[in-house]
Amino acid sequence: MLINPTTSTTNHNDDYSLNYFLINSKSKEITDSNSNSTSSKSKFRFNFIDTKLNLSSTFCLILFIILYISSSANAQTFSTLYAADISDTLTVSDFQCVQNSSINYVIIECWKANGHPNPSCSSNIQAAITSQINSVDVYLEPCFECGQPTYQAAQMVNFISNFQININTAWIDVNMTEYWGNNTLYNRAFFEQLTFTISNRGVQVGIFSSQSSWNTIMGLAYVGGSSYPLWYSDMDDSPNFSDFTSFSGWTAPSMKQYKAATICSLATVNLDYSQTQNI
Repeated sequence: MLINPTTSTTNHNDDYSLNYFLINSKSKEITDSNSNSTSSKSKFRFNFIDTKLNLSSTFCLILFIILYISSSANAQTFSTLYAADISDTLTVSDFQCVQNSSINYVIIECWKANGHPNPSCSSNIQAAITSQINSVDVYLEPCFECGQPTYQAAQMVNFISNFQININTAWIDVNMTEYWGNNTLYNRAFFEQLTFTISNRGVQVGIFSSQSSWNTIMGLAYVGGSSYPLWYSDMDDSPNFSDFTSFSGWTAPSMKQYKAATICSLATVNLDYSQTQNI
């Protein structure tokens, strides 16, 4: 039998076209499938990245909130406290007038540099308490020439203990250079016995001095007083600590004597500045 070339060619081309279509269709399906798979993977990858970013942002926000709350809780705020140190005899009405002058803390001289109690100490403490002054402390002028620092300290504590009140701090005067010796080593030994005995009797010790006075009496290299609160003197008429510079182990003061003034028609009193930490 003879084969018609035309028919044969046409059939061959049709088969080829069909195969080509099938192959292309399959290829397209595979391509589309791969494309969809790639797209799906890309979407997953981006979603994963977005999730990581969201988690990271959330973590940072939580950490910031924790740090902010912690810093706010630890922040210290202070209130200004004005005081007066007093050696003369005052009455209840005098202390009431002092209190009305925004002074709510008094430091009363109870021991004089002659080695004896100040006779006004007892009445001043009682008058200050009666007038409802918020806080009452005492200051003591030791007698270096009298010697016997341990005995002096015991006498001081016995004297102020008779008042049966809570004394926050007994301030030791190391500011009047004329009341101390010329030898810093002897001064240090006297000071250490005095402060040790007072502290050992359960009374909080504070030091009243200035950089220049401390240098003359003890020497700036001596840091034996730095474990006690410092009340320093600088009569610059400025109720702040901006003038203070560290010395002899003290890096910050507790109180400053800044001005001599006449208030309530009284004899001259020394005004003091301090800060109290708010709780």
